[in-house]
Amino acid sequence: MPKGLALLSQLQVLKGFVIGEPRPGGNYCKLADLSGLENLRKLSIHTIHVDINKTSDAAKRELISLAKFKKLRSLSISWSRLYDTPKKPPLMMAPVPVLLEKPPLLKVNLHYFPGSKIPDWLMQWDLNNLRKLYIKGGSLSGNNANGLSKWCA
Repeated sequence: MPKGLALLSQLQVLKGFVIGEPRPGGNYCKLADLSGLENLRKLSIHTIHVDINKTSDAAKRELISLAKFKKLRSLSISWSRLYDTPKKPPLMMAPVPVLLEKPPLLKVNLHYFPGSKIPDWLMQWDLNNLRKLYIKGGSLSGNNANGLSKWCA
């Protein structure tokens, strides 16, 4: 994504933001660069990585920036199935630092999440106002949905 994307100060919806391995010498926009978009309400992220462990570390660094989006109400994250299909899925992802401020999300989509349990960074958010939770594909186990039973059928 071009760095100039962060200059669109009135942007409310951003779909297709990519988190991946940057090419050497590239001047790419990172999620933290978008923190100045104070009106962003809806964000869709796609992660692309060759190694599942790199995905965890990169996602950890990027996802911590989400706390800066005060008006964010809808968050969708898709993990690439093409590159992130490990031979043996990890039991859990690397821990994420505690978010200092948590926007009240209304809708969360997790597509092809590579971990087997609900990610710690999601459980640290204010989910009291959550109205929609979609988990599609991936390695999540129904036995590991602790804390989300309110939204599970």
